[in-house]
Amino acid sequence: MKITPIFSTLWCEDKLSNIDNEAFKKYIYEIKNQKGSNYSNRNGWQKPFNLNEPEIQKLKFEINERLQELHDHIGLGKHVIQKVAEMWVNVSPKYSYNVNHSHPGSFFSGVYYINVPENSGNITIFNPDILGKNKMARHEGFNVFDKITNNNMQNLLFSPSAGDLIIFNGHIEHNVSMNYSDEDRISIPFDTSIFPRNGI
Repeated sequence: MKITPIFSTLWCEDKLSNIDNEAFKKYIYEIKNQKGSNYSNRNGWQKPFNLNEPEIQKLKFEINERLQELHDHIGLGKHVIQKVAEMWVNVSPKYSYNVNHSHPGSFFSGVYYINVPENSGNITIFNPDILGKNKMARHEGFNVFDKITNNNMQNLLFSPSAGDLIIFNGHIEHNVSMNYSDEDRISIPFDTSIFPRNGI
């Protein structure tokens, strides 16, 4: 029997070793007195970056480089380019978290982690197949699977460290669990878009 996976989604991980997280953290605390705009974050502080801010250019470049690695993998044409379209900061103190949400207007979404104390929260990505969620989890009231595979998993839990970069499909629902650390958890989420290559 021929078995073919269809409608694949992507989860990408990398470690950025050339970003100065301490300098980035210092800059974030310098601007933290500015008014924030909380969307999914509860008890924390979120603020969009101006993409022209000099402090974020190196990180933006590193992310855009990874996006180009995905270009051929997902079959994007040579006449278009994918790059960061929005970027913001999350400062999440003790007892803060991010509720279930998605980024339906983005091509991909992702997060870069600047400060991740122990017990400061994990990100969970949920299976976008709504029917599969119900059908695959349990059948007639009992578990039917011996092991978790890409065909039956309900969610993916990622425990980040400082310097980690993740990229995933922005339409997929996700959340971040509560920070039980006494330190702030600091992350830089972003959304990407597709642009005409000759329009840059």
